Amino acid sequence: MKHTTESVRNKLETNNQWLIRGLVAIYNKQEADEQVARQTKKANGVGFTGVDAFILSEFAVQVIDWQEGRGKYRHALSLRQLALARKKMLKYAGQLARIANEKQEADERAKWDAAADAACGGGIGQEVHPALIQTDEPPRANEVDGWDNVLEGINAMREEVKK
Repeated sequence: MKHTTESVRNKLETNNQWLIRGLVAIYNKQEADEQVARQTKKANGVGFTGVDAFILSEFAVQVIDWQEGRGKYRHALSLRQLALARKKMLKYAGQLARIANEKQEADERAKWDAAADAACGGGIGQEVHPALIQTDEPPRANEVDGWDNVLEGINAMREEVKK
């Protein structure tokens, strides 16, 4: 399911987990110098606006500290902080929709890459069994481990069926 600006706005309005994850996601899109200064320095279309940069960066750092066990409180943000963050974060729904869609596409690619790796006998740097390599020619007996045994087994089964 592709995320839209409207669907993300709805999530931000109703779901604290989406709000907190979105806050951190936008913060992580800020340039490193903007994160340190807690202000917007570049008009690059990502991150917080100049008006929101300081307060939302502070909230994001507080959440990150809390997630890493350095928080002073029982919750990442207080109810008042959540309310203020929710009000301010609604304007970032478009950016969050793009971020969520990029993550979803990356996760989907990773899933397909893992399936392809499994089908080919392993990941990058691992040797692929010759029988799994697609060619127009049938494998030669010396290319596949135990190929001679497979052919002998098939022939033996055919002989038993004939009896």
